Order: sequence, then structure tokens, then C-alpha cells
Amino acid sequence: MPDSLILTLVTGETVSLEVEDGRAELERFLSGDHEYTREWIKIDDERLVRREAVVSARIGEDLD
Repeated sequence: MPDSLILTLVTGETVSLEVEDGRAELERFLSGDHEYTREWIKIDDERLVRREAVVSARIGEDLD
């Protein structure tokens, strides 16, 4: 079962990314690896979130 990477935005909204390994994905996010170095982060439902709008990231259950 996939994990979710939960991102909290400056607006207080939370969005989630479905990922295979939550811990590994959180590490990639924190280190600026993978697509997280780009200005925009693609969310599962085809939305884009600006990287600088993210105020926190955690592993958790999907929000849906």
C-alpha cells in the first residue's frame, strides 16, 4: 500500500502526494532531490503547488 507525503501550504491548506515509500520521499523532499528542486511541485490530482508555498511536510495517511 502506498504512503502519502502531506504538504501544508502557507494558506493552511494541506495537499497529499501518493508515494511508494513515505520515508524515502520525505528525505528527497528535505534534501531538495528529485522534482522538489523545481519551482512547481505536481500533486497527484494534476494540481501544481509552488515550492515556496510549502511550510511543512510529513508522512501520513491520504487526505481523501
